[in-house]
Amino acid sequence: MRAPRVPVVLCIAGLAVCLLTACGQYSSKPVVPETTVPPPHSAKTEHAFSGTVEAVDPGMKMLKVAGDDVPGWMGPMTMVYKADDASVFGRVKAGDRITAKVYDGDYETLYDVQIAKGGGEPPPSH
Repeated sequence: MRAPRVPVVLCIAGLAVCLLTACGQYSSKPVVPETTVPPPHSAKTEHAFSGTVEAVDPGMKMLKVAGDDVPGWMGPMTMVYKADDASVFGRVKAGDRITAKVYDGDYETLYDVQIAKGGGEPPPSH
C-alpha cells in the first residue's frame, strides 16, 4: 500500500509560501508613500490685492469687487468674493477702495481686508 502524500504536499506548499513571503519583505527599493500632503495655506504665495467695492451682501457674506491687476495672480476683473473676517461686511460699503491679501490657487476669498486710505479713489491709470 502506498504512503499518504498529503503531509509531503502540505510541507512543500508551506515552504513555498514562507519563501515567497520572505522574499517580498526585503526589497532594495525604499518605501515611499504614494500620496503627498498639500502644502498648508501659509506656504502658498501671497499677493497684494486692491480694488473698488461695487456691492456688499451681508446676508450672503459676499463682496462684489472690481479688482485691479494683481501680477502673477489675476488680471483686472470684477468678481464676487468671500472675506475671511465677517466684520468686513459691517465696515465696507459700495464705492470703498480696499486692499487685501490673496493667495495662489484661492480665487474665492479676500484675507485681511482693509479700507484703503483715500476712500473711493481708483489708482491712477497708466
